[in-house]
Amino acid sequence: PTCLAYSSNTVKELGTKLLVFFEKLQTSKVFIRDATVVSPYSVLLFGGDLVVNHIKSNIVLDGWLKFDAPAKVGVLIKLIRQELSRILWEKIEKPTFHSEVSEKVITSVGVLVQTINESAK
Repeated sequence: PTCLAYSSNTVKELGTKLLVFFEKLQTSKVFIRDATVVSPYSVLLFGGDLVVNHIKSNIVLDGWLKFDAPAKVGVLIKLIRQELSRILWEKIEKPTFHSEVSEKVITSVGVLVQTINESAK
């Protein structure tokens, strides 16, 4: 319990119940290491497989983590993820690659995540 996120007030202060971690181990109990509290949009933008359920108005991540959201929000998130993926692959293949559109997309995603994180506090 030396993690800052361990306190029950942390969830209220940060406005999220989502936690990502690097390692999980079990000794006398289960422990997680290198844990960070994250916003829902950070998980949606950078998490695993994303499915938009138009009928139920939700987004399902990795087959188990559900977020209530209109289908149009889910589709927009999916499109942003596809564009980020394209930009990152382009950068990997051509490290000197630079385009104004790519810079705008990356900057916009950064502003979105930062704004959401700040508004949750």
